[in-house]
Amino acid sequence: MNRQSGGSIVVFQGTTPNIGTTVVSFVAATLMAERHAGETAYVCLNLKSSKLRHYCDAKPAVTLDSLRAELRARTLKASSLKSCCELPAPQSRLRVLYGNRLREQAEYFLPEDIRYLCELCREAFGLTVIEVNAYWDNAATLCGMEEADHRVLVTTDRLHAFQEDFREGYSRFASWAGQPPSAEMVVLRKAGGRGMAAFSIKDIERCTGVPVGATMMYDDQVALWLDQGRLAEMAVQHAAVREPLRELSLSVLQRLGRPMAEAERRNRSVPALRRWLPQWVPMRR
Repeated sequence: MNRQSGGSIVVFQGTTPNIGTTVVSFVAATLMAERHAGETAYVCLNLKSSKLRHYCDAKPAVTLDSLRAELRARTLKASSLKSCCELPAPQSRLRVLYGNRLREQAEYFLPEDIRYLCELCREAFGLTVIEVNAYWDNAATLCGMEEADHRVLVTTDRLHAFQEDFREGYSRFASWAGQPPSAEMVVLRKAGGRGMAAFSIKDIERCTGVPVGATMMYDDQVALWLDQGRLAEMAVQHAAVREPLRELSLSVLQRLGRPMAEAERRNRSVPALRRWLPQWVPMRR
C-alpha cells in the first residue's frame, strides 16, 4: 500500500535520550485519536529504552518483539496487527502496540521488517503515531523517520539538546534525505531547571531551522504520574500536559488531510458561525 492510498504516519523522536519523548508523543497521539474520524494507533518503535509498558502499568499479551518472526516472514496481516493493539484506558480511542521487552532485541529488526510494519500500519489505521528513540544505529529509528509523512522532534531548551544532539542526529538525516523533510519541534522545559530560560524559542528555531509547534512544562507531577503507571490516565485527563499539545495535534491532522470526527467539526464551526452572524443578524434595540 502506498502513501497516497493508505493511512498517514507521524513519527516522534527526541533529539536526546530520556527527555520525555514518550510523554509528548503519547499525549499528542491521544489528542489526535479524539479528533480523528478514523482509527488511530500508537506504535512504540523505541527499541533501546521503551518504558511505555511501565508508564501505562500495562501487561500486554502481544508486544513488538513477539511479532518479529511474522514481520520477517511477511506473514503478518493488517487485521492481525490491529487485533494486537490494545486500548490503554477505558476513555481512550487510541490503540497501542507496545515496544519490545528486551533491549538486546533491537539489532535483530531489519530495515525490511520496519518498512513492512509501516506498510501494515497504513493499511490497518487511518493514522499511526510512532515513537522512535534518539539513537540512529537501529532500523526502527532510521526507517521510521524515512517512512514518516510528518516528523515531530522533541527537545529541551538546553544547548546540548537542540544544538549538538540535533546536529549529530536529525540534521544529518535531513541532509541525507536530500530535501528538508516535513517537521516541527516540541520544546520541553523543566520546572526549577538551572538556566531554564537561557534560550528562547526564537534561539532554538534559529539554531535548528525547524519551527517550534509547542512548548510544554515537564514538572514533578508528570514524573510522579509516570512512576505510578498513570500515563494513559494523564493523557485523557491532565490539562497541564494536554493543553500545550492541543493545537499541535490539530495542526498535524490538518497538515495530513485527515478527516475530523463529527464532534470536532461541530466545535470548529461555532467560532466561524459567531464571526459570520453579526454581519447578517440585525442588533436588537
